Amino acid sequence: MKTVVKKMKYTKRVDTHKNQKQRDATFEKFRKQQNELSANRRGIRRK
Repeated sequence: MKTVVKKMKYTKRVDTHKNQKQRDATFEKFRKQQNELSANRRGIRRK
């Protein structure tokens, strides 16, 4: 029983790692978008 649980945990960890990459990319995109929006609001051309 314990080995099965360990295996499941390991699989989950790999999955979350894959999702983490995607999450980071999405967050990066969102941050850039927010930067552009606030820059436009201030009227600043360079970011």
